Amino acid sequence: MCEKCRQLFSPIDQTTACPGCGRKQKQPRLCEDCQIWQTRHEPQLSNRALFPYATVQEYMGRYKFQGDYELRKLFQKQFQSFILAHATGVLIVPIPISEKTLAVRKFNQVEGWLEGLSYQKVLEAESRDGLPQSRKNKRERMQLKQPFSVRNDWKQRLKNRSICLIDDVYTTGTTLHLASDLLYSFGAKNVSSITFAR
Repeated sequence: MCEKCRQLFSPIDQTTACPGCGRKQKQPRLCEDCQIWQTRHEPQLSNRALFPYATVQEYMGRYKFQGDYELRKLFQKQFQSFILAHATGVLIVPIPISEKTLAVRKFNQVEGWLEGLSYQKVLEAESRDGLPQSRKNKRERMQLKQPFSVRNDWKQRLKNRSICLIDDVYTTGTTLHLASDLLYSFGAKNVSSITFAR
């Protein structure tokens, strides 16, 4: 990527980001969405995000939805450095995609960025009929039922583990909160998350 294009991708200032979801803002306080999550969900999930979604929307469209797998390399090192800076000594767990989605897309976009980094496939995603998450509105996303299960080989190995979930985009937070709930139900000690965008 040339320097002119690279300057278009401005990372979120972590010193002023929302401590709940990682949203770009001017003051480091819980945003309105996270204040709502605080009233309806325990324990709280802390997410950090590398980029504001508006900055990377076109890139995500080409990489994730148009299947340009080579584009993973543009931000691979930067995203991995961001993860390692904020997730030291924890189990790194990517959010999975269903077999149905994998059959269409041919790759998991999150695992594409993690190539070469140590991570574990702890979760599995169910294949469901209906609209994909990316085509649902906020209310429909918030009503999502538990789409994940823990792989059999990990069910006895999560107790007292600190885990960092990795996903592409934090939109409403529902996906990450549901994954977090599941991991806590299997005895995880602490669950946080990092996303490419917010």
